[in-house]
Amino acid sequence: MIRLGVCVCVLSASALAQTPAINDTVDIDQSRLLAGDYSLREVLEAGRHFFSTPYLPQDGYGEGHMGDDGTWVSGPRQACFEARLAGMADEMGLTPDTLRTKLNFPPFSQTRFLRLNGLDSQSCFECHNSIGSDHLADTTSSALARKVSVTGGTAGFASTAFINPLLPDPMILLRRNPPHVFGTGYVQRLADEMTFELRTKRCSLIRLAMADPGTPQTTDLVAKGIDFGTLTVTYDGSRFNQQDACSSTECNPQGFTFDYRGLQKSVSCDLVVRPLQWKGNASSERNFVKDALEFHFGILAVEKHRPNDPDPDLDGVDNEMSIGNVTALTAFTVSIRPPQQIIPPGKEAIVERGRQIFTGEAHATDPADTPLIPPAIACASCHTPSLQIYDPNLTILTPDRVDARFTCDGQSGLTQQRASTADLPVMRKWRRLQGQLRSSALRDARTGSFKALLLSAMRPGGSRKVGDYGFNLTTLEPNIGPAATPPSFSLPRLPANPDGTIDVPLFSDLRRHDMGVGLSDSPTDGFEQGTDVSGLVVSDRMFLTRSLWGLADSAPYLHDGRALTIRDAILAHKSEGSEANASIDAFLSLSDDDQQAVIEFLLTQRLPPDPRYNDN
Repeated sequence: MIRLGVCVCVLSASALAQTPAINDTVDIDQSRLLAGDYSLREVLEAGRHFFSTPYLPQDGYGEGHMGDDGTWVSGPRQACFEARLAGMADEMGLTPDTLRTKLNFPPFSQTRFLRLNGLDSQSCFECHNSIGSDHLADTTSSALARKVSVTGGTAGFASTAFINPLLPDPMILLRRNPPHVFGTGYVQRLADEMTFELRTKRCSLIRLAMADPGTPQTTDLVAKGIDFGTLTVTYDGSRFNQQDACSSTECNPQGFTFDYRGLQKSVSCDLVVRPLQWKGNASSERNFVKDALEFHFGILAVEKHRPNDPDPDLDGVDNEMSIGNVTALTAFTVSIRPPQQIIPPGKEAIVERGRQIFTGEAHATDPADTPLIPPAIACASCHTPSLQIYDPNLTILTPDRVDARFTCDGQSGLTQQRASTADLPVMRKWRRLQGQLRSSALRDARTGSFKALLLSAMRPGGSRKVGDYGFNLTTLEPNIGPAATPPSFSLPRLPANPDGTIDVPLFSDLRRHDMGVGLSDSPTDGFEQGTDVSGLVVSDRMFLTRSLWGLADSAPYLHDGRALTIRDAILAHKSEGSEANASIDAFLSLSDDDQQAVIEFLLTQRLPPDPRYNDN
């Protein structure tokens, strides 16, 4: 089937969702993009369109199609379901149609799956739109009104996603609360630089191990001040090429013994910091975007096609989401303005008290006394108030290979797996810098400043044109194409320091922690969720430290939305085996007023309203 191009300058309100979302007025061609034919504003506006506009079957929404003979041709996800349904029916002595009726699953020819394992919405905006409630200017009572929905916001409880590649057995496997996507570009850049630092320390450790075969060498893995644990490496003398060993992305390259027990699962063995999804499964916003397109809508990105296979989901629409359009959608999600702190008038003192307790600075009376909560177990020991970006230039790499598509292998989550860490975009960036990071002047990253080391490896001056699209996170200056006035949804930006670095008030350490049995999302013991690399998994109790910027406007809370208030979320951190137990015990030991002060501080972490709306 050939998609009909639609060239419409103005769409009436009644035409919304009646016209294909992917059309000539917003289409971004990757080759033209890299040739500088589009301004950043054109790219971002197209990306916002793809984020917000409902997709239709003409766009490739859904899977499968009705054949010419009037029978339904199932897509790959539907075929998996049909096979599992038939197997269950056989075990129960029923026909598949009888079991389907008992489970109330209508045929795919009549309706798509809703909520269960994808095909659960028509646009990203359906789950990423809310920024909470507030007082309107003309309201004299305490009555609240819902803020105008904003592109990129969080999701309400009813929008929690149910994810189960093993459907229909079990019925529900994972629940995921869709978070906001404000400030994603800053998070992506922080994670990339932390990965560069950890990988550089790994190279330094390999060099030491090769200089003394048979002797274990250990280093502390600290990136941007965040302690990921320790790594120990022993060289057996059988491999002599240090560069090959450093370049290897295998967790256990030939000739070396790597001991990862010191990591305590805070990061995967490939030392890639994964800042996306609740468990830290995905390392790249582009990877997440194209996989979410497939999972939620059945819109398949061209970069996931295999040769001579333009319609892998068998819905009759070829080449559904082009490389350029995925770049535009990714550029939009990484350009949305960051959250902000807003302190209500008259609450300055209680908010400051709460901040001091949160960070472990507060004392009961005399500052010489023991802190109310020691810094080692204060909330900020994991929810790090600020991390610094060294280089503000963010790159959205053009895909260089075909990625894995949906399979029936039982993997869960939105991140389709790649064959190895070498295929990840962050590792492509690492390979570009690796030679400079191992330069003779600054080779040992353990004793030098990694900030200086990284910046010395970068090309000086503004955004770097390296053949892939990108822009400066502070100025929104693109590295390719003409400059243009940034759209309002990208402003304001975080201010740059005099040296060009950016302090990001993220309130996260971007590492995983064991949250105990209480927050375990496993329906059975030992369940592990896949990451974006085949063979690397995250156990049921490990979760990425959720960033707290925007917290006040992001209810409900926690990975499955179980906590309806901030206090509920705090208390849910305590359970058997949780790393946060000491912190929660300390919080519970506070007076009611001091507990409320912490919550008042967290309530200042807001999502920014769209400046075009007069919403208070």
